[in-house]
Amino acid sequence: MTSVPTLISDHLEVALVVSAGLAIAFEMVLLRRWRRAVDYRDVTESMAMGLVWAGARVVGAKALLFGVLMWTWQHLSLFTIDVHDPRSWVAYWLVGDLLYYWTHRAEHRIRALWSSHLVHHSSEQFNLATAVRQPWTEAFYKPFIALWAPLLGFHPIMGAVVGIVSLAVGQWQHLDWFPRVRALDATVMSPSNHRVHHARNQIYLDRNFGGSLVLWDKLFGTYEPEDETPVYGVLHLPLAHSTAGRSLGGYPELLSDMRHAAGVRSALRLAVGPPR
Repeated sequence: MTSVPTLISDHLEVALVVSAGLAIAFEMVLLRRWRRAVDYRDVTESMAMGLVWAGARVVGAKALLFGVLMWTWQHLSLFTIDVHDPRSWVAYWLVGDLLYYWTHRAEHRIRALWSSHLVHHSSEQFNLATAVRQPWTEAFYKPFIALWAPLLGFHPIMGAVVGIVSLAVGQWQHLDWFPRVRALDATVMSPSNHRVHHARNQIYLDRNFGGSLVLWDKLFGTYEPEDETPVYGVLHLPLAHSTAGRSLGGYPELLSDMRHAAGVRSALRLAVGPPR
């Protein structure tokens, strides 16, 4: 019998996919009315990648989130945290946002992780479709990172709910046309702050890693305001001739480089070293 947490997670995933699709359609209508240039082939590719990613999330949720994560919460949790206490949800959000910052920063500085994450940065557009251009390959490492929550005593349903809400809100960070708003830009990962993160301007490289708050970027020295027009995309994009090939990110190139490395240590240094 399907558990209640699993049913809740499934419904949230479906709601996320539907809301993301409607948001993209809404923005495309606006951009067309405003006569702004849009690469619809790129939009279609982003949505295709997003659907594959969403499918991987659903499979992962059934196989891991309410399997291993529930078992971990029941048997290995270090603390007992009341899921009914609103303060527990605030604590989950804050701790999760801090860990997201460091995970995201690692994805930009470790080539094995960047090889996956670069898929999200590979578009030279910045719109709501870009937001769903997610790498299915993150399924190889993100579930292991998620173990922090049940180990600390947070019920896995909290991760499902906060995760879906964060993804839904995060989609609206990907707006090229939204103006700078001083109060927002100073506190949260606003569209302006996130435009900086997606830009390949030299001044903007490896900046603004936060998920919800800019607090962590300001605290750890990676915050950069939007002072010049962003140019979107990545400095080095591996050659791929199909959507399926591009969805593999930098892994084919990384594996090729590792095969030609002078020994195992050199190959490992390539994997854990900085991206090209």
